[in-house]
Amino acid sequence: GYKVGDIIEWKVPAGLTKLKVEEILYQPEAAGDYQL
Repeated sequence: GYKVGDIIEWKVPAGLTKLKVEEILYQPEAAGDYQL
């Protein structure tokens, strides 16, 4: 999975864009929620 600070390259209609993970609001595994 991704973590804060990771850069993600995402394919969009105009080409390729880069997104930076600045915050993770909810991480199911860390919360013990494995039934999603």
